[in-house]
Amino acid sequence: MRSPHPLARSVARPRPARLLVAATAVAASVLVLAGCTNPIDQLVQGGVQDGVERIIEEQTGSDIEVNTGGGASLPEGWPAEIPVPDGSPMFSMAAEGGYQATFEVADAAEGERIKDQLVADGYVMEGETDMGQMKIWILAGPEWRVSLSAILPEEGDTSTSPSLTYLVSPVAG
Repeated sequence: MRSPHPLARSVARPRPARLLVAATAVAASVLVLAGCTNPIDQLVQGGVQDGVERIIEEQTGSDIEVNTGGGASLPEGWPAEIPVPDGSPMFSMAAEGGYQATFEVADAAEGERIKDQLVADGYVMEGETDMGQMKIWILAGPEWRVSLSAILPEEGDTSTSPSLTYLVSPVAG
């Protein structure tokens, strides 16, 4: 009998970690899109935020914390050794020992500065991608793996600002 393709099992049954990543990506998209609102919409956004938390918790069995908008802050337990830009995050969340945060930044140089600071602190560059409007850096330290994504608006687009998104997860031991 022919053995199944090595990836067949992972494709057929998503692992909880993959489900959490997918749910997190959906949550981030919904919450960031809901971020530029008027006061009435902000009340609705609070309901969206709570609803997203509840859905992710039900689907993954994980306890998460989501923060959005002007009152967002880094999630409790954010590693102090991970540098962040000035200002408050537009979105943040914590789940299963990992963290995500998105900041509005002045330009892509902010992502480069954070990446350079992590390297100076002993983090090792595992990957780097430049797709024009999006730059991604993946670094690993002794305790944390950090993925930084800098997203730039199209040239001439004044309706959106550059952003820097962090995905911080424990290094598997």
